[in-house]
Amino acid sequence: MNNYSRSKLNLIAFVITVNIKIMIKNSKTDPNKKIEKDPYENEDFQKNKEENTHVESDSSKRPEEDTSPLPPNPNKVDDHDS
Repeated sequence: MNNYSRSKLNLIAFVITVNIKIMIKNSKTDPNKKIEKDPYENEDFQKNKEENTHVESDSSKRPEEDTSPLPPNPNKVDDHDS
């Protein structure tokens, strides 16, 4: 084995060693690092789902004189000039 091959192998071994040390360092927890808590940890999703999907009893009612086959337009602005 010539000197070129030996130095190349030494360089590869060095790079592998450094990478292993970096991986070990990254796997350890840093005591100064902030640990983010899960904001939804104590959330009761079933209760919130029931509250958010509750429909008001009169939300589907139409005006008595309305004979349109289409549902009411929620974006329609009342005529304030009349």
